[in-house]
Amino acid sequence: AATVPKNIEIAKIDYERYGKEIASRKIGATAGLENGVSMAIKKFPTILMVSNGEIAHYTGPREVPSMVNTVAHFAKTY
Repeated sequence: AATVPKNIEIAKIDYERYGKEIASRKIGATAGLENGVSMAIKKFPTILMVSNGEIAHYTGPREVPSMVNTVAHFAKTY
C-alpha cells in the first residue's frame, strides 16, 4: 500500500460558505494557479491536487486506499 509523502498538505475548504472570499483573494495563486483554486471548482465535492501550477482533479472512489494511492502517484509525477 502506498503512503502519502510527508511534503503533501491536505486542506478541506467549505467552498459554499467561503467561495466568494476564496475567489476574491485568489486563494491558491501562490501554488502557481494564476487565478487561484476557484477557477478549478465546478461542483461539490471537488478534490484537487495542485503542484507547480498543475491541477489534477480526483475522480476515483471516495475510499482511503484509492485516494492515498492517487496522491502518492501525483506526488511522484509532479
